[in-house]
Amino acid sequence: MVTLTTTLCMGMIALGPFAFGMVVDYLGYTAAWAMLILTVLMTALPVLSARARRPT
Repeated sequence: MVTLTTTLCMGMIALGPFAFGMVVDYLGYTAAWAMLILTVLMTALPVLSARARRPT
């Protein structure tokens, strides 16, 4: 499972700048940055909510 996850991560690292540039070309910088921030928030919120529910 770690190998698959690493492979997907490396693919996203390679394709990320290209995808960001395509969004900038078609929709502009505001939309591209909004999509980037939304992606980070969608990834971070489940982690933060799980951490908040964990008993200490």
